[in-house]
Amino acid sequence: MERFVSQVLYLVVAIALAMGPGILFLLWFRRQRREKRSPICRHILRGSGESLRKKIAQLDDQINDQIFLFAVTPVVLAGFILGGVLVKGGNPTLANYLTLIFALAIFLPIPLVKFARRFRERSNYQLGLDAELAVGRELNLIMRQGFYVFHDFPEEHNNIDHVVVGPSGVFAVETKGRSKPDKGRGAVDAKVIYNGEALYFPDKAKETAAIHQARKQATTLSKWLSSAVGEPVMARPVLALPGWFVERKKPDDLILLYGKSDNYARSLKGPEVLSENMIKRIVHQLETKCRDVEPIAYSGNKKKQS
Repeated sequence: MERFVSQVLYLVVAIALAMGPGILFLLWFRRQRREKRSPICRHILRGSGESLRKKIAQLDDQINDQIFLFAVTPVVLAGFILGGVLVKGGNPTLANYLTLIFALAIFLPIPLVKFARRFRERSNYQLGLDAELAVGRELNLIMRQGFYVFHDFPEEHNNIDHVVVGPSGVFAVETKGRSKPDKGRGAVDAKVIYNGEALYFPDKAKETAAIHQARKQATTLSKWLSSAVGEPVMARPVLALPGWFVERKKPDDLILLYGKSDNYARSLKGPEVLSENMIKRIVHQLETKCRDVEPIAYSGNKKKQS
């Protein structure tokens, strides 16, 4: 018994000696971090696709979990079914192997199906993020022409991809990310037709949801801004289709954005409907709402930022 205790003590001492330098380094590193803080003293404005970034990060965690389960499941099942036989010094029989194959056929598809579902969902989110980034960068360029641009405006149940404010009004921009067919037909594969009621893509697909969403978000933004500034504010619906050329068959209230920033500016310019004072009031409310991203660096430190 004494010999066993001494061996355990030796093992504990050996582990402590091996891990000691690492622990001391971590303690030193933690102390060094406590003596620093982020230079960012307030929350950051939301960037393009902020909500989608968070969704993609959550999906990445779920995908990693499914990959881990897919890798571990065969090992666990093999250990459970064959381990007992091997520990006893025996050889697995055909029945043991058939049982293992049957168990794998039952349990492996579960993480595999979940992985495929999450991966497809992630691909859709990534396409949407690419589209929002593309539109956001083009919109940023028109700020040189007197527009204010805010991204990923948060509302109660959703978010508005972009909000643009200028003398010509307030615009709620919905971005539609859609893949193109690749049939070697050049411009034909890149043209979408809008007839005032629906979008018709070259693969014969009919799209109406994005149009309804753009109008709904404009209504939501109008109500919120009117309440926030204490005066009626009308936001106009805008639908951005990055990477597509739009052929418009019928004019209506919906503004369509495509191409480059020059086309964006032409589409959003118009008669002056907002005074400079009203623009400042609207921008103040939008900035207050969109400035909610916490700095990440040194986020664990509790020192008061000043």
